Amino acid sequence: IIFSLFLMFNAVVIAQFDPSVTKKSLVRVVVSINERESNVCTGFVWKTPTQVVTSLHAMNQTGTIKVLYLNQAWRKAKIKKVLQKADLVLLELLPGEEPVPSGVVPLTSYNDQPIKFGTDIFAMGYNSGAQGSSSRTLKKGYVDPENLDNLIPKTDKAALARIGFPALDLHILYLEG
Repeated sequence: IIFSLFLMFNAVVIAQFDPSVTKKSLVRVVVSINERESNVCTGFVWKTPTQVVTSLHAMNQTGTIKVLYLNQAWRKAKIKKVLQKADLVLLELLPGEEPVPSGVVPLTSYNDQPIKFGTDIFAMGYNSGAQGSSSRTLKKGYVDPENLDNLIPKTDKAALARIGFPALDLHILYLEG
């Protein structure tokens, strides 16, 4: 989800996708339990260098959260805010952490305008927990109405209802690729 969400906050806003620019906002998030790596996901720096948006489902109440900036500098973080309906969490660096490396560029806005069917979409992230980031070219697909409920099989809907997120009525950006 964050792989695609990062695209919505960044690549759709800019006229041309440039991975060398995008990577300045991209982070790798690791949640570990008992010093073992357990969940790895992509996040993006949001509004200030010390705030990161990432996936709620990757978090663990007893885990340690670390954020890797620019593929070079680890910083510890904590959960600041949860948007359960959308499976998102806002992280904030712990007090006392070293400053974020220079060169990090927070995203400060997003595109809330409709995107036309067939539009090229560029996404970037740490695919499946990879050590390095990569990009993907996708296309805006078609589903009507554009919400999660229309794409999830009945058995999976019951499972999502049990855990409570993401919300089935969540508006989505349907992508092909």
